[in-house]
Order: sequence, then C-alpha cells, then structure tokens
Amino acid sequence: MLYYAAPMSTLYQVIRTKNNASLSLRLVLANLVNGSLWLVYGTARKDLVIAFPNGVGAAFALVQICIFFRYRRNRGEHLSDPGNDSFGKVASTSSLDGLVSA
Repeated sequence: MLYYAAPMSTLYQVIRTKNNASLSLRLVLANLVNGSLWLVYGTARKDLVIAFPNGVGAAFALVQICIFFRYRRNRGEHLSDPGNDSFGKVASTSSLDGLVSA
C-alpha cells in the first residue's frame, strides 16, 4: 500500500500551488491499471490479501487523477500570461547565445 500512497505526498504541493507539474499522469494511470487488475484478480480468487490493498491503491490513483485534472493548467497559458517569462529564460540560457552575440 505504501507503493500506491507514495505519490500522495506530492498532493499537498499540487493543492497549495494549484499546479499539477509535480504529478506524473502516466505513473498515476499505470498505478490505476495495476491496482484495478490486481483488485479484479484478488476478487475473482476471493483473496482479500490481494484485493484489499490493491483496491485501496486504485482508489488512491483515482484521487490523484481527479486532483491532476482539477489543477491542470491551460495549454496556452504560458503564452498569454505576461508575468510568465519562462520562454525568455529558456532562450537566454541557450548555448547558442554566445554564437549569436559574437
């Protein structure tokens, strides 16, 4: 269960900053699929030792997916936000700057 709960530690940061950049959607989806499949297997075998922790893990993954999409940023937000100069920072740290100014 600790495996499924580990990404939950970043949820505080995501909620506080309202930015989902620290959550990996691929990892969360993989956890959801993994937990769900093991839950189905454990339920089919009537084995609570397998079904219960993986059901909890699948529930954790669902919570993470909901939070991921709740705090999703718009794709064009960095272009329309005048206070966000991340593009300028990337361009100014480029190794081509020395060639252009020479």
